[in-house]
Amino acid sequence: MERNIRIAGRNWTIVGDDKYAEQMGDEFEPDVVSLLALMCDGGSQVLDIGANIGCTALALSQIVGSGKVVAVEPVPRTFALLTKNVGAAPNITCQNFAFGSLTGVLPMQASETNLSGAFIANEFHTGRVGHFTVDVPVRTVDEAFLSLGLERLDFIKIDVEGFELDVLGGATEILRKYKPRVVLEMNHFCLNQFRRITLPEFRERLLNIFPYAYAIDGSEYLDFTDDNEAYAIAYEHLTNMRFANIVAGFDKPDLLSRLTGLNRARHLLQAAEADAKRLVSMTQQRDELQKQVNMLREQLLEGNERLAALERHNRAILDSSSWRVTKPIRAIKKMFS
Repeated sequence: MERNIRIAGRNWTIVGDDKYAEQMGDEFEPDVVSLLALMCDGGSQVLDIGANIGCTALALSQIVGSGKVVAVEPVPRTFALLTKNVGAAPNITCQNFAFGSLTGVLPMQASETNLSGAFIANEFHTGRVGHFTVDVPVRTVDEAFLSLGLERLDFIKIDVEGFELDVLGGATEILRKYKPRVVLEMNHFCLNQFRRITLPEFRERLLNIFPYAYAIDGSEYLDFTDDNEAYAIAYEHLTNMRFANIVAGFDKPDLLSRLTGLNRARHLLQAAEADAKRLVSMTQQRDELQKQVNMLREQLLEGNERLAALERHNRAILDSSSWRVTKPIRAIKKMFS
């Protein structure tokens, strides 16, 4: 299915599987795009791990400008859509494999109608109708980095349906060397169902990799390293599916200075939405006024036509012979009236 989607302020023609394309709004995940824009700078060298059909890669492409984006997607049919969708962006290159903690081959499963939910299936395998299985090559970030065409690594986005810790486990040397900022998904269903990982274990293992981490929900962020805030994060995530994005890194002042922009970004987005609504309202009012003007113009034209017809009728009477013949009689009647 082909859709016209607005991504990071620009319209793109996106081709995707039917269910995912239908569910996409006219604008691609503005909260996520705002977060990416805050965490990633112009000129940055970026890894988009779990690129799916390319929407985040296109957003990152516009954010980094003269920088580079390497979009990694392991499922072959999803990769075909990715390459088609990002083909017009010269600063994106695509790689067709998975990142993990070890090199090798692993099975992946996905729905035929929603490729975005594809997951590594070595610990869980669904037999549901409508799902397919494909073996994909797996590399580690540490092993593959020199072949990706990046001179350094400033930012990583990871969305791999519960496999995030495995990806990070294969990137220890690159993380140590470049200390990139990372935005990754936290999805308790995927962690539990596909990887057998609880939220406390996820948090503990994540904080063994990164000294600082924050959970994000819209314009709100909480400190994932703080026990009390971690409890609130877990509760809201498990009961309301909030705080699904984690920002992690090595420079606390830098992370916090960027996260304070979430409120500014939210206000700007809300202001833009309010302006758009006002514009729609003004357009509707203008259209309604135009309808009324057109109606009055039609009524005026009809009145003018009736007046012209009446004038023609009167002129015909005045010009008739019977009117001229009876003129003296009418004059006499007028004298005695």
